[in-house]
Amino acid sequence: MDDPDLPLIQALQTGDDTALNELINRHSAPLFHFAFRVVRDESAARDVVQETFVRAYFGAAKFRPRATVKTWLYAIALNLSRDFMRRRMRRREAFSLNAKAGLAGEAEVVDGAPHVNDVAGKQDEFALLQQGIDQLPRHLREALIAFSLEGKSQREVADILGTTPKTVELRVYHAKRKLREWLKEFEMTEDLLRDRAASERLKP
Repeated sequence: MDDPDLPLIQALQTGDDTALNELINRHSAPLFHFAFRVVRDESAARDVVQETFVRAYFGAAKFRPRATVKTWLYAIALNLSRDFMRRRMRRREAFSLNAKAGLAGEAEVVDGAPHVNDVAGKQDEFALLQQGIDQLPRHLREALIAFSLEGKSQREVADILGTTPKTVELRVYHAKRKLREWLKEFEMTEDLLRDRAASERLKP
């Protein structure tokens, strides 16, 4: 496997810490976009990227090229993003329990996704699409983000998610089917997903 990043990991393994800077230069921006799509929080996405490179630095000695370095970085970022989502869910559950017990007053957890009526009123199609993506089960959402929005191959997505290409294919299929049903309610089609991916790739 011809991996342009492998020499940088090998340099880190020999004690050349400057190789980390090159890894950061190559991958920090795409990793941020990926993390943000998963966590939907800019500050958290930045933290995920920073911690990803910290873990890559300390984990370089144990790296074995079963997949590309880039895929390895994405897998680290995904696990960190999952950790953030779990912590956020626990906080929401705690707020909910406190509110029910009368301990939180009028405290209410605000969902980051826009409400359907707001989106429809503003005709913000991408926001509506994002709301549909956010409602997908985690395993379907992650596969759809990596494959359809990030443009990665089934093999790459499988390596990131720790599964098989066939499983990725099935997850993407089911994610698109659910998303298609969601968009149909608003007389919109799955083409919006392709348009969203294309618009993201045009960004600097």
